[in-house]
Amino acid sequence: DDYFKLKNMINDKMQIGIYNKYNLYSNSEKINEHFAFESKILKMPIEKFDESNKNQSVDRISITGDGEVLDIFEKNYNKKLLETYQTVRNVPEVFEVLNKKADKGQALQRLCHYLNIDIKNTLTIGDSNNDKTMLSISGLSATCQNGRESVKEMVDVVSAYSNDQDGVSNNHTDR
Repeated sequence: DDYFKLKNMINDKMQIGIYNKYNLYSNSEKINEHFAFESKILKMPIEKFDESNKNQSVDRISITGDGEVLDIFEKNYNKKLLETYQTVRNVPEVFEVLNKKADKGQALQRLCHYLNIDIKNTLTIGDSNNDKTMLSISGLSATCQNGRESVKEMVDVVSAYSNDQDGVSNNHTDR
């Protein structure tokens, strides 16, 4: 169902990528350069998504395309998508749509419970929408200089360095 909702939102300048633990799928026969790059990074081949197979496992969905095209998509649809999903845009060419219930804040809470650690004794570092729940509950939160503005506004520490400049490491060693 999620796939079909998104398929109705995109245009021919975008492509849907479907991810699960074992496979990468595309909704298109012609793979765009951005999804091909994802395949290369993950070292997973791309297969054609079988729209008729309702039993396929879907862990994550991404929409890929040129940055300007996805800027328009995000402007038009992000608010509506955030009602049901988490969205992440770490690079201009990829817009990710994630299960709202699978967030990093819940994972941090479970981990702290399992390890018997007070959550206020944790440090979290994040830069995007999908990090906000985790950042909001930890004892100390940080982001790199190139984190999203909405994340910078909520964290305790903003590094003077970007993630391309080893912002996490440099921020830690500056303390």
